[in-house]
Amino acid sequence: MKSVSPVSFKLYDFDGDGCIDKVELFTMLRAAMLESADLQLTERQMNEIVEQTFSMVSVDNSRITFGMATTSFHSLGPSSTQGL
Repeated sequence: MKSVSPVSFKLYDFDGDGCIDKVELFTMLRAAMLESADLQLTERQMNEIVEQTFSMVSVDNSRITFGMATTSFHSLGPSSTQGL
């Protein structure tokens, strides 16, 4: 099973506060859309992804810590993370 890398997490923590907030996740999704010709999402779809991610991972629905990300990723189990 793969795991969340501290280095990867820090890449998305743009302000360096140790947490990923909704703006940071949305910014990352938007950047991914600019890099991918195969995957295109509307702003509404990206907002839905952000909201669903935070409802599943964040305790207070406003930030994701490295610990929250690691715990959530491992709770998915090996079959859910294949191909990542």
